[in-house]
Amino acid sequence: GLTLDQIKARASGLAARNLLLAQELTSILRAFEVRQVACVPVRGLALAELLYGAITVRPMGDIDFLVHKEDLPAVAETLNGLGFQELAHRPGFAQTYSYTLEFFKDRHGGVIVEPHWTIAYPPFADRVNMDMVWKRCVRGQVVGVDTWLLGRADLLVHLCLHLIHHSDKAPLLWFYELDRFLRQEKTALDWSQVLRVARHTGLELFL
Repeated sequence: GLTLDQIKARASGLAARNLLLAQELTSILRAFEVRQVACVPVRGLALAELLYGAITVRPMGDIDFLVHKEDLPAVAETLNGLGFQELAHRPGFAQTYSYTLEFFKDRHGGVIVEPHWTIAYPPFADRVNMDMVWKRCVRGQVVGVDTWLLGRADLLVHLCLHLIHHSDKAPLLWFYELDRFLRQEKTALDWSQVLRVARHTGLELFL
């Protein structure tokens, strides 16, 4: 087991890392606002604020956010301007066949940013009506910056699909957070909307 000093050291390291990621996300959101690029932070820092009320307590590896697929050229240009470089072995392949791009900055031990254009994952990535997901987005704040947030029903579906996508590699934390989200948001959730999206993805029984 870990000693108390080791636990404190890990907690301090986690808090420091998350504060650095928050700085990066703040810069990204403000740069997108200048470019008028719609952006929805997902999981990561946004989920930490929603579930725990603090960004320093949740472990996370990268920065994920949702954008319109047609905005990808502007997204890439903006991220390049902030010092990020796209990690692409076959240029154009991910945009055509995948669900996200990946950008990297050699700072703070390495920062990875992933702009998604769907809340689902292969092979269900194209089964969610993203126009409707965007219409259900609401305004809010993440890391103190005004931005768009997923509607609660769409966030629940996204968290479930994220678990399914990673299957046996999903950490227990994600199951705990799904339970915490359901207990916290149960009265605000539109369950009929959850079921409609679940049916469209073909994963109704699993969800």
